[in-house]
Amino acid sequence: MATGNNILYVFITGGDYTLSSRDDGIHADDGAAISGGSIKISESYEGIEGLTIDITGGQIDTTASDDGVNAAGGRDGSSMEKGQDPFVSMEGAYISISGGSLRINASGDGISSLDYNGKAVVTGGIFASSGASGMAQNFDPSSTQGIIMVTLNPQEAGTQIALKNSDGTELLSWKVEKEYSSVLISSPDIRQGESYSLTAGTEEKMITMDSLVYGADIPENGKAPVGSETPKGGRGPENGEVPTGGRAPMEREPAENGKRPGEMDNKPGMGEKPDNENKKEIQ
Repeated sequence: MATGNNILYVFITGGDYTLSSRDDGIHADDGAAISGGSIKISESYEGIEGLTIDITGGQIDTTASDDGVNAAGGRDGSSMEKGQDPFVSMEGAYISISGGSLRINASGDGISSLDYNGKAVVTGGIFASSGASGMAQNFDPSSTQGIIMVTLNPQEAGTQIALKNSDGTELLSWKVEKEYSSVLISSPDIRQGESYSLTAGTEEKMITMDSLVYGADIPENGKAPVGSETPKGGRGPENGEVPTGGRAPMEREPAENGKRPGEMDNKPGMGEKPDNENKKEIQ
C-alpha cells in the first residue's frame, strides 16, 4: 500500500525475490509483514525497516551495511524527510518473529543485526545473525523461545559459525559474509537449563541457559539474568511493557504463536514451526 511517494505497508505472503539496494531492502513507513516466500537481499543499507515488523514465515537472507532488521528509524534516504528519523518519536514500534528462517549479515561502526525502538520478541522460527557489538540489542525477555547473544573479538568475513548441544550435535551453522563481533541466535532447539557451545571464527563460547534469554543488553530491572554476559551497550526497552499507540497494521500488538486475533491460518508451508531435525543448515 502506497500513498504518494511513501510506502505505508508491505505484505509478502510468497514468491521468490532477489533484491539489491543502496538504501533499505524492504521499507514500510508503517508496517512490514512477511508470512512466506524466499527473499534474498544481497546489498542494502538496512535489510528490513518499518515502524512495525511481523515475520511469521518465509526464508529471508539479508546483507546490510547498517542494521539487519530495524524498527527504530535512522538517518538515511528512507526517512520521511532525508536526515530525519521517522520512527524515533512514535510509539508502537516493535519487531515480532514467530516463524520462518532469517539469516542476517550486518556491519558498520557499532551497528547491529537487530535495532528497535520499543520491543522485539521471538516466539518461533530460526533467527541467525552476526554484526557489530557496539550497539547490539537482544530480544526482550518476554520472548518464549530460547535466545543466545554473545560478543566476540572481531572476526573476519568468510568464517563459520556453528552451535552445538552438550552431546556435540550440530544444531545450526552458517558462513558469515562480513566482519563481525556479535552473534545473535534464536531456535526451537535452544532450551532453558541446557548447555551449548558456540564456535565463531577463532573463538568458542560455552553457554549455560540459566534463563531462556542469554546475553548482553537484556532489560530486566536493569540487570542481565544470571549466566548472561556483561551488557556492552545497546538500547533495550525501558520497561517490560509493549508500547501503546503507533500505527501498526490493524493497531494490534505483536502476534503470538504466529497469529493475530481473527487472522486466518497460514497456507501450508508458511509460518510453520521448523521440524525437529537435529541439524539445520542455513542456506
